[in-house]
Formats: sequence, C-alpha cells, structure tokens
Amino acid sequence: MKKGTIIRAAGVVGLGTLLSRIFGLARLQVIAYIFGSSASTDAFWIGFTLPNLLRSLLAEGALSTAFIPVFSEYLKNKGEEEAKRLVNNVLNILIIILVMVVGLGISLAPWYVKYLAIGFREYPSQMQLTIKLTQIMFPFLFFISLAAVEMAVLNCKGHFTTPAFAPLLFNITVILCAFLLSPTCGVYSLAIGVVIGGAMQFLFQVPSLVKRGFSYHFILSLRDPGVRKIASLIGPATLGGITLQVNVIINRIFASTLPSGSISSLQYAMRLIQFPLGLFAIALSTSIFPALSTLAAERKIKEIGKTVSLGIRIILLVLIPSTIGLIVIREPLISLLFQHGAFLSRDTLMTSQALFYYSLGLAAMGGVMILTRAFYSLQDVITPVKISMLVLALNILLNFLLISP
Repeated sequence: MKKGTIIRAAGVVGLGTLLSRIFGLARLQVIAYIFGSSASTDAFWIGFTLPNLLRSLLAEGALSTAFIPVFSEYLKNKGEEEAKRLVNNVLNILIIILVMVVGLGISLAPWYVKYLAIGFREYPSQMQLTIKLTQIMFPFLFFISLAAVEMAVLNCKGHFTTPAFAPLLFNITVILCAFLLSPTCGVYSLAIGVVIGGAMQFLFQVPSLVKRGFSYHFILSLRDPGVRKIASLIGPATLGGITLQVNVIINRIFASTLPSGSISSLQYAMRLIQFPLGLFAIALSTSIFPALSTLAAERKIKEIGKTVSLGIRIILLVLIPSTIGLIVIREPLISLLFQHGAFLSRDTLMTSQALFYYSLGLAAMGGVMILTRAFYSLQDVITPVKISMLVLALNILLNFLLISP
C-alpha cells in the first residue's frame, strides 16, 4: 500500500470515525440530558466495563492484532481459498468461546461486580442495579466480537468504508433506545440499546463480506497452522491490551470511592479525548496496520520504518494543536455540549478537571497506536507487553498517591 493509498484509506476511516464520534458525542449528550452524572449513570458505566473490556481483548484488541498479520500473510503467500478457510475456522472457534464467556459473564455477575464497584457496597440498591445492567449488556460482547472479525477481513482486503461507518449504527441505536424506552425502562434503556447496537454493527458488515467472496462453512480445526500461529500471538497481545483496559477499571474502582458522578465525569472527559484520537490516530492506525502487515510479510523492513515515520509525523501535526485547544476551551465546551437537563454546573467542573489531565497525554496516546501496530505487524507482541505492564504499575501507584489531593 503506497503513501497516497494509506492517506486515502485513512481519510475514509477518518470520515467514518468523525461521524461515529459526532453521534457518540450525541449519545453522551442524550445520556447527560436524561440521566445527568448520577448514581444510575455510574451504575451503567460500571456495568458496561467488563463487556467492553472483553470486547477490546477478544475482538478489537488481541484477536485483530494477532489475526490481521496472519491473514495478510495467507492472502499474500497461500491464496484466497486458504485465507477463506482460515477465516471460517477462526470464526467458529470464536463463536464457541464467546458463548461460554457470555454465559459465565451473566451467571457470575453477582460475584465479580462487587469488586468492580467497591464504593457501591454501602448502597445495596445501586449495587443491584449495576449487577442487572451488567447481565443485560453481556450479549453485546458476542455481536461486537464477530463484527470486529468482519472489520479485520474487510480491511485486509482493502475495503475500509463499511467497517468505518458500522459504529454509527451502535450510537444511533443507543440514542433511539434512550429516548423511546427511558420513560418506561429508565437506565435499562441504555443497556438494551447497547445490545441491539452491537447486533446492528455486526449485521451491517455482512453484505460487504459476502460481496467480497466470503461464504460461511463449518470448519473447526485447532491444529490448523494458521490458528496455531494466531494463538501464539494472541496470548501476549491479550496481555498488552489488557493493561490499557485494566487501567480504565482501576481508575473506575478508585473513582467509585469519590463523590457521586465521578465515574461519569471521567467517562464524559474521555469521550471528548476520543474525538480527536478517533478521528486521526485510530483512523490512521487502522488504515496503516494492513499495509504494515503486508510489508512485514514481504520483509520490507526499511519501508515499514518509512510508513511508521509518516504516521507519527501526521499524528503529532494534528494532536498537539488539539491538546492545546481542548485545554483552553475545555470548560465552555463541556458546558455547551452537556450542561442541559440533569447535567449541572458541578458536573461541568468535575468533567473539565478530568479533561485537562487527559488532554496532556493526547499526542502520546496517538503515537502509541502507531508504534504498537508496527510491532504487531512484525509479530513482535512482547515489546509492547513489557512497556504496558510498566505503565499499569505506574498508574496504580499514581492513583494511590494522587486520589486524596
């Protein structure tokens, strides 16, 4: 994939991500308007934590990280039929794993949720609400994981449009459910929207997959060389991905001991950070990953270096000004976007404090996305893991030291 092709692909992904972020922001505005920063929204975000964590690990994180380089290698060296066989095999194995994980997630929720929300133990009704929301939302993991496999296959085949626009359906569905169901279902309307939105994101990509020659077959072989290669990469990739998500969980655990609305304020601030991050860094890293994997399969190390350098320069060019802008206008921006309905001036202040510190790391977050894709394309998953473990330890230490002041 040439420089111009990468930039065009990043443009397509960026446009889809822009629209997704706009509707994601609208989703947050709807949640803020109807529910504010309250005990019920805190329960919702904690309830969404584990399904979303496992989505990142099983689907968009470790599986995609391990799958894309191997699938690209199959397309390049073994041909279309062997690549299709690999996809079906991985898909069937994933379905079995997902059914078991979703079943366990629902049945064991009363046990593990109390450790995710230690600050809710003094409020039994809030704890019970969190458990029920977790159980309702767990099937989201099934649909969104299959959608991530579809996205990986389509991207490797050079098709970025459908996967880029699929997340729009998730946000639109949650918004509609919030408006239509909240009068009768309350905060449960958000959980229902999450599950239906995940299913819509999966179904939306099926026609594009079929159009590009995919047909489903029941193939199940754990001894397949491609599956074994993916399995050898997925373990370390899971460790690398889990540290990011564990950092989020740790922050929410600590925030659950703070005043009501703290967890929601962190979530609103992170969503604003994810706007430039998704529009530029995620779009570029998504489009660059298949290209890097193809170059790695051809052992063009020098070209990989040039591609990574291009990615880093683009990221810094865009995200450094974004950092300055978010810091300068954070309070009026939050007030404009969220301070309506149940969202109060106190919530604006809390969210702006979180946004200030998140903004300081924006450019680094974008750079990490490009660098980790470079390591993964070379099938080196150990180096990112080592760094991630150090960062995890640092995050825990800083939480302990800074939570009080």
